[in-house]
Amino acid sequence: MTDTPQLAAEVAAIFEQYTLRLRESALAETRKRRITMIRQVGDGAQITHEMVIDEEATSEEVYHSLASIDGAIDRLKAKADLSGFYMSMLNKCGEIDLAVKRMAEDQVKFEAENAARNANRRVAVTMTSQQRETIDRSRVAIRDAFQRIEELQKAVAECCRIIGGEDPFLVLEQQIKSRVEALRGTRGAVAA
Repeated sequence: MTDTPQLAAEVAAIFEQYTLRLRESALAETRKRRITMIRQVGDGAQITHEMVIDEEATSEEVYHSLASIDGAIDRLKAKADLSGFYMSMLNKCGEIDLAVKRMAEDQVKFEAENAARNANRRVAVTMTSQQRETIDRSRVAIRDAFQRIEELQKAVAECCRIIGGEDPFLVLEQQIKSRVEALRGTRGAVAA
């Protein structure tokens, strides 16, 4: 029975150590703070990231901890944007296809109308001003759609650069520089 007090003392020491560790763990947990970062990605999509950091962490440490997540979110946003740009290009291709068909149909219809009208005339009317305007509007719509596709192709290239890991702000800065350079030529014409 002499072993019982010694065993009891050993068990009490183990429980005391366990309790001390639980207290230390609880104190360490109370010195933490949770940070939640929420960013919009694409239409209706949202990314939420939570992390726990030391309460005394500096803003630089917090920024460094979030930098890799922020970069990943930038790439995911570019991927979502890329999908939208491809869909817009497909829609523009459909608009061009419809405009070309409509213009061809209009030309055939106008030629038939003019042939019927010119049957009893000495001087043939090739196209009326209204008919020319209709055909010209179709041409302008086609040209504008092709220009929009070219713009979207540039946006796709920029998204691919961001997905590849480039800094989105550097990509935007280069885009702004090239647009400003293109606009510099129009500055004199506007002032005149």
